Amino acid sequence: MNRTTLLLMAACIMLSVPYPAAAQPNVAERPRPVAEPPGVQPPVALPAVDSQLRPASANDRSWQLIGLSESAHFATFRHPVKVAIIDDGFDIDNPLWAGSIAHNMADIPGNDIDDDHNGKTDDYTGWDFGDNDEDVRPAKSVVDKESHGTRVLGVFWEVLSQLSAGDPTGISILPVKAVADGHLNNYLMEGYKGIEYAIEQKADVIICSWSGPVISPEEKAILAKAQARGILIIAAAGNFYSLEPLYPGAFPAVINVAATTVEGRKLPVSNYGPFVDISAPGDSLLTYDPYRRTPGAWLSATSAATPVVAAIVTAIRAGWPNLSPAAIEHLLKNTATPLESLNPLYAGDLGAGLVNVAAIRKALPAQNATASSGGHIAEGHVPGGPTPAHLQPQGFIDLHTLQLNIPVRIVPAGRYPGIKFLLQPPAGEELPNVRLTLFRDGRSIDTLVHGRQLNYPFVAVADSLYLYRAAGGAAAHAAGPWWYYSAMTIDSSAFYCGGTIPVTATAEGTIEDGSGEANYTGRNDCKWQLTAPAGKKLLLNFEQFDTEPKIDQVYIFSGNSTKDPILAIFSGHKLPPTVTSWGESVLIWFITNEENNFKGWRLHYKVVD
Repeated sequence: MNRTTLLLMAACIMLSVPYPAAAQPNVAERPRPVAEPPGVQPPVALPAVDSQLRPASANDRSWQLIGLSESAHFATFRHPVKVAIIDDGFDIDNPLWAGSIAHNMADIPGNDIDDDHNGKTDDYTGWDFGDNDEDVRPAKSVVDKESHGTRVLGVFWEVLSQLSAGDPTGISILPVKAVADGHLNNYLMEGYKGIEYAIEQKADVIICSWSGPVISPEEKAILAKAQARGILIIAAAGNFYSLEPLYPGAFPAVINVAATTVEGRKLPVSNYGPFVDISAPGDSLLTYDPYRRTPGAWLSATSAATPVVAAIVTAIRAGWPNLSPAAIEHLLKNTATPLESLNPLYAGDLGAGLVNVAAIRKALPAQNATASSGGHIAEGHVPGGPTPAHLQPQGFIDLHTLQLNIPVRIVPAGRYPGIKFLLQPPAGEELPNVRLTLFRDGRSIDTLVHGRQLNYPFVAVADSLYLYRAAGGAAAHAAGPWWYYSAMTIDSSAFYCGGTIPVTATAEGTIEDGSGEANYTGRNDCKWQLTAPAGKKLLLNFEQFDTEPKIDQVYIFSGNSTKDPILAIFSGHKLPPTVTSWGESVLIWFITNEENNFKGWRLHYKVVD
């Protein structure tokens, strides 16, 4: 593992697998007029949030948004679940959860002996990878810098308690500290070591409210190991304001969480993109600080949204232990509330939508029934009756429930260049033939995909479609396999800016934000790479600067990627000082949200010795 990997805490505002060539289906010779148009779908209504409510909890507006208030205390925990939280320090003595802290019974506490021979002496109550000792509590001298883990735990515990039909018995919390007490910033140095330790300690769920721009092959192997052992990792999408995949969240086996406001709009700081799986509220959730027994701290952004989803996943694992991790992901996505009507600029980029506790409760099998080992979730239709439309931009279709004449409809809001399909996982069994009616631009076309082709990625050039069972292929089974679909999105964030600029020994020039004399556009995500000859440096002098303060920002990195050291971050209306590079290369990154766009910036660059 790369010991120097730095992972950003997702709460702080700082700093998929590509599809191979699709199998070619059999396509009708010519388009035909739409015989059964999908029509314009009404926007999916989010639960009403009463702004005049005097809430019992400061978080009630967020809980109303996801249907938690109306579906509180519905889950009876029948199976123990161990939840590892990888973060900075933890207050493990808070009476709310002190009795639920996990203990490593293979190690005797306080005897200064590594009883279980795992290289960690006295790791009876988690482990501190930052300081290489057994104390996961934050040092009181730096508690202001090490409150993040406790705040994450506080949000998780509140949601879990709201879901539990009684006390959340059987849930154990494994605290894993990945920051040294003497750290000077909010970076996790040992996040993946913490994940590896959680795997060894047989965690069922792992919470990572942090993210980083790069991932090594060794770190990918750790995440793959967790997946192979049936562990669900819930991670933050990150707070770079941008369409930027950050890890571990963007790894395919991880549930990646974006953040919304209490109205269901994308929280401005939250990352977005096709690598997001689900969204949850993350707008100033009330929680706990270390060594305080009353809630008085706040947690925001994707760090706050992540434990919300993790608590829901934990409740499902505890109440319905026969559901597989894959089935839980299907459940989250197929019941999510689409967010496109409130976030048209981010259509398809906020995962399947907003996590929906009320819909999850309705879709779960009765607790006195035994779910199949594959974890089939009923789609809510009866044989011969109409099937519900899938309005989410991501979701799963149970291939063996398709019918000959009644369509399963995939009608996400918005227009998309196409919809991708992938069997998850590939099946060794015979699969049914599938007929599709593809809709685009007021026209439709029929496509037939043979069962043998379903094991290969397939792209439907349509923004909505109907699926039917076709004649031939395998007969219907009780459940599965699942055909995963996701709407393809267009990244317009770098249309008008960015580029690679080789700089000769005597060269100089000008870079501007891409808007010319006009105000810059929203949702910019632009990078310029400047490289001077070896032994030279670059002098950057801003001639104009006007951006939305603290929101639209210009980063300057010393090197050629966002994982390199930051030379400077500029935002606002004041002209920045001159910047001299540390070496011959700099990367300039300009990111903006969709609101309050100003005149922008222009800088002059010049090679110096």
